[in-house]
Amino acid sequence: MICPRCLQREATVFFSRNINGKKEEYKVCEKCAKELGFFSDKDLFFNISDFMSGFMSKGISSSLLSEKICPSCGMSINELTKTSKLGCSKCYEFFDSYLEPVMKRIHGNCRHVGKLPENADKSHKTAHQLSSLKEDLKSAVSREDYEQAAILRDKIKELEGEL
Repeated sequence: MICPRCLQREATVFFSRNINGKKEEYKVCEKCAKELGFFSDKDLFFNISDFMSGFMSKGISSSLLSEKICPSCGMSINELTKTSKLGCSKCYEFFDSYLEPVMKRIHGNCRHVGKLPENADKSHKTAHQLSSLKEDLKSAVSREDYEQAAILRDKIKELEGEL
């Protein structure tokens, strides 16, 4: 989309503001947005890699930064903390012990639970819940938390009866 103000550059700044209950939407190029006084360089623009590297490097020892190198692609953990990008699919496994705490800090969890559409039918939602409960049951048994495992087993049986 071309900036409607200057008709020269691509409109890359999209935002809206609400003044006295009236919503105004703006779609302009970066230069026009600055000229209009919506922001300065330091207000909105930041490098996502710099932002993520703050999460990535937190709590990691300097000796670990120089030692870990992916045997498949040669990516070092130092490069990973600087770029916040993995080099190959094997990096996920190789840097797992490092990535897990980072993912917990960023997302609050390491396990993707996904989402279901609101209009999904009940049997689909039940099957999704059943799958999640079975994973929780395995986890409880591996932790030897048999009381929790029994509760989960009963919920699983109840849901299987519904299906």
